[in-house]
Amino acid sequence: MQTSALSLQQILTVASTSNKLKTNFLQVLADHMNLHGADAKSQVASILASRLSETKDDIEQLPIPEDMKKHLQVQLNPFGPFLNFQNLHMNIEQAKSHFLKAESLLGLMNIHLALTGHVVRGSVERTEAENLAQRFRQVAKQIQHEDLPEALKRSLLKRTLKMASILDHYYAFGPDNLQEELEGLVGAMVVSPPPQGSRVAALYKELARLAVAGLVVLTAVDASLGKAISITENAAKLIEYVEDDGSEGAEVQEM
Repeated sequence: MQTSALSLQQILTVASTSNKLKTNFLQVLADHMNLHGADAKSQVASILASRLSETKDDIEQLPIPEDMKKHLQVQLNPFGPFLNFQNLHMNIEQAKSHFLKAESLLGLMNIHLALTGHVVRGSVERTEAENLAQRFRQVAKQIQHEDLPEALKRSLLKRTLKMASILDHYYAFGPDNLQEELEGLVGAMVVSPPPQGSRVAALYKELARLAVAGLVVLTAVDASLGKAISITENAAKLIEYVEDDGSEGAEVQEM
């Protein structure tokens, strides 16, 4: 079972086992998650802060005495600077002497065991997520060669690659990031639809299908998320639009 503490432990274990001692630990994690661009390290910092905050909140939900909760919270102290975005300048060597110590990571596992059975997070089916991630990467390659406005091309390319990263490393990103990227991807296409019957329309149809597949993954993790967002409706409209040229249809799965 996945818990917030296990997610944090899995992320930090990647850094703790790295031999790139002089490389910033955020950069190591960004490379592992296939995050690129000027904001890659800040995305990782935000993920760490989110998972730590979730872990703190989850401990408070445990049906155990307050003194036991305090004991668990103390084991999060080495990672406290994540919430204030401190220590983010450290390289792997420095991080290993501070919050990447073996005993600190063991503390996260202790918290995970305490949370298991009480406060757990939904997880994705691994093979399904990996296959969908690969499809997003394939579409990203197509986008690079399409005749699209440059700003739209950058937006679609960034979001499709981010979707692939989220699906490959769902334990780190979680449902909120998946929902945000799905909404952004579908929104970008709805705002800038292609000419009907054009070659780009086929690309949009495939992107819309992938967005619906991503929504299936999202609602499998937490059904309430799918009901609270407009991805289904927008994706259905998009598929309907690009199929008005008489091409073979794709069915939108009913949530």
